[in-house]
Amino acid sequence: MNNDEIRDVRDANSALVGCQFGVGIQAGRKYWPKADFSDFVEVNFVGDVMLQQTTVSGSQKNGITIDGLGSAADISDSTVIGFGPNAIIGQNGIQIGRGAQANVRGSSINSHSYTGTFPASSTGILVFGGCGDALTTRVTLDHNSLSGNDVGIYLDNESDVFDPSVGYCPTPPATKTGVNVRNNTLSN
Repeated sequence: MNNDEIRDVRDANSALVGCQFGVGIQAGRKYWPKADFSDFVEVNFVGDVMLQQTTVSGSQKNGITIDGLGSAADISDSTVIGFGPNAIIGQNGIQIGRGAQANVRGSSINSHSYTGTFPASSTGILVFGGCGDALTTRVTLDHNSLSGNDVGIYLDNESDVFDPSVGYCPTPPATKTGVNVRNNTLSN
């Protein structure tokens, strides 16, 4: 995609805007919800995307999602704009997870801020893996500008040791992930 604009990918019913759906651009997907949303099925769809000078705005959950082992993205000179402060949903500008690879450079990720009461936050760029899924290891975030996000860049690769007292895997993985974060500007 080059010089494209993706706007307002969200549920038309405002009562459902807090649901964890509504992604502007998605490449790959590790899990898919069952029709009744009672559980998730492992599907391992693989996707690959190249974005240049692309703008994503008004998405419900994530502006851009790169998900699952084998999925990859090259994102450059693009813009992702969230709702701004809202009490309905914790949004992410760009989410890279479960073994996906990505290079994000020269891009602007702004206005992802959750003000609700549930202990959550919104993130400009979220990189996560482990805890039963593949580690996310081949990611470079370079010369990006992030502003007005609760968390600018959140790196969360975890070991596979689940701690039921906290509900997640609180220890780091035994091997380095090699995620490169350099020359980014984070503000507000």
